[in-house]
Amino acid sequence: MIGDYRLLILVLWPFVGACIGYLIGRKDSTYRDYFADFVVIAEFIYVLWLFPALREGGREDFLLEGFCGLNLHLRLDGFREIYGSVAAYIWMMTTLVSREYFAHYENRNRYYLFVLPTLGATMGLFLSADLFTVYLFCQIISFTSFVGIAHDERDYAVKAASTYLAAEIIGGALIFSGLNRLYLMFGTLEIDVLRDAVLALEDRSAVYAAGAFLFFGFGAKAGMFPLHFWMNRAHAGSPAPISTLLSAIITKTGVFGVILVCANIFFGDQAWGIFLLILGTFTMLLGAMRAVFGVHMKRILAFSSLSQIGFILMGLGSALYLGTENQIAVHGAVLHMLNHSLLKLLLYLCAAVIYMRLHTLHLDDIRGYGRGKPLLHAAFVIGALGIGCIPLFNGYVSKTLLHEGIVECVHLAAETGGPQLLFTVVEVLFLLGGGMTIAYMLKMYICVFVQKNPAAQEKFDGYNHHYMGAATTVALLGATAVIPVFGIFPHVFLEKLALLGQAILNPLLPPEMAHPVHYFAWMNLRGAVISVCVGCILYFFVVKKLLMRRLEDGSWEYLDRWPVKLDLEYLIYRPLIERWVPDMCGALCSVLNTPVLYKVIQKMDLTPEWREKKKENDRKRAEERERRLARKRMKDSNKYR
Repeated sequence: MIGDYRLLILVLWPFVGACIGYLIGRKDSTYRDYFADFVVIAEFIYVLWLFPALREGGREDFLLEGFCGLNLHLRLDGFREIYGSVAAYIWMMTTLVSREYFAHYENRNRYYLFVLPTLGATMGLFLSADLFTVYLFCQIISFTSFVGIAHDERDYAVKAASTYLAAEIIGGALIFSGLNRLYLMFGTLEIDVLRDAVLALEDRSAVYAAGAFLFFGFGAKAGMFPLHFWMNRAHAGSPAPISTLLSAIITKTGVFGVILVCANIFFGDQAWGIFLLILGTFTMLLGAMRAVFGVHMKRILAFSSLSQIGFILMGLGSALYLGTENQIAVHGAVLHMLNHSLLKLLLYLCAAVIYMRLHTLHLDDIRGYGRGKPLLHAAFVIGALGIGCIPLFNGYVSKTLLHEGIVECVHLAAETGGPQLLFTVVEVLFLLGGGMTIAYMLKMYICVFVQKNPAAQEKFDGYNHHYMGAATTVALLGATAVIPVFGIFPHVFLEKLALLGQAILNPLLPPEMAHPVHYFAWMNLRGAVISVCVGCILYFFVVKKLLMRRLEDGSWEYLDRWPVKLDLEYLIYRPLIERWVPDMCGALCSVLNTPVLYKVIQKMDLTPEWREKKKENDRKRAEERERRLARKRMKDSNKYR
């Protein structure tokens, strides 16, 4: 073992805390809940305690050589420290809410036994300096979070968890294939060594297959199109605290893997940057469109996450196309990843507050619930303004940088003869995606806080004086406070965080901004104004006209008009796994068992030694089969004696 053992404590402490908490919970559930709060608060404080050394430009490493035949390598530097702090912060807030949310649930001891190790594995993944370490913690997260999604044990929850696990297994298999290829080529999976080795190659085509496997494997875990089919069901079927963790932080583990692949295998590849920009644009538009059509609050937020991941991918694509002079695009991708985590924490906590009282999140059922609840109202409005990229809120800062990155791509393409028209179209779609974000957030806001519920408004008003406990109030206030602070003072907070974390994508960038960004200049405000106008038009002429219906009593009903046939899970993936692959394998086995093929095999020039060995193996298999049958007959005879 070499290096700083404090990094290992960051990873192991939640695992140890989960075991201790489980033993406490067998005796007293109240003490268990408070101990779980202590575990996550201590983790967050410990991460912050390690932060000062990094501000001086240093880093810490922990290396366990020979672990599983390779290395377990942890590192604490700029980006890893930022996201380690974000993960601990989100877990702390979510765990505080969990005490009240799960008050009437069964199997709460099991919940904490798995959700705390998920924190440890997430921390280990974000601290990884080796792709094998990333893969190891990625697989742990897949199985521990699976239990959280299936916590209700109802049919829809178990089905959602199985869909999620299938996507995680597919992603894990793709990642493993890519890692195997890279290790055979270079003999190491250390990120720094791989980067230098790949950059030294004159022809990178040999590593592109491995890079593609890794990219789509991590993309499946991030919920990137076309492997996003699990997001809708997993978010809707899981308890709200688990949905919060999935959207705010667990999907970011996949984005982290995508960043590592882009920065170390495809760095400076303009063709891959264009591909990533197109894929990100499609992911952004698909997620936003599905959110506009949504009628269930958690499903809308789930598709919103898909859309925002598309924005992050667009930032990564811009950064790859711009090459070494990509500071604006890098900052946009890093900060939007951070801002989306904080915003989804806040919005899902609002959904949890509503669900704790109503036990439903369908828009028709929760309509009017937020009236007369000022704290919930303020929290949701701040979250909506942040994710809608309204000035003075954090989302506006990162979206401005992403937009400037695309504009720089337009200028570079004009100078070098690149696809200028493509980048111009992407810029227009970027603004359209921002408008669609405004539309679906406006849809939820008007439903919950403006409209009245014709059947249950009086009942909802009765909750106005006590609709959440003290711990939930603290968590909601904490999640709300950072959004406007980061947005009002971008140069003080977000810009410094971007400079600290930029090396994960491009270590060659200068430690200071190449030129200042004027966030509140008209040229940047204009994009926000366009998106707001587009969003209002979409709400009044699409949502109200096509996706809502006015009833006889004057109230509105929300209509689910998205075609079920377009669900990729049932259109492609389930038929592929359950029918097409077995049918193809059966057909292959049938071909291999044909008499003609058997005669061909018989006529092959096989050595006498091979024939003798085959006969001996056949004899041993026959003897083993007879022994199994004899044991079965003996067991059956004893059973009915």
